[in-house]
Amino acid sequence: MIVKRMDKVLRENGFFIYQKHGETIRVPAAHPGDGVGVVVVFEPSQLDRDFGTRFFYPQKAELYWFPRDSDLKRIQTMMDKSDKETFDMRGKGWNGPKPYHELQEFII
Repeated sequence: MIVKRMDKVLRENGFFIYQKHGETIRVPAAHPGDGVGVVVVFEPSQLDRDFGTRFFYPQKAELYWFPRDSDLKRIQTMMDKSDKETFDMRGKGWNGPKPYHELQEFII
């Protein structure tokens, strides 16, 4: 989601201040002045429950992350590598929400 360093997120003495569930949270500002940032809100998935991921505490159902551009590039690189290695393991591509195929599948 988009987060503005205005509105609900206020600037005060180099810190962002916001309210969550009635509690005041102060987060050190990485950049001076007003601006807009992106926060990724994670919610636990079935895999998190199956593996007992400790990122999610029983009283908190979400995890917030403010990614840098370099973080997103690394994630995309790893997802591409995962697709390629899955293709190599299966010997074929797949359809679905994130389909993956290679040209060699279409060559007769």
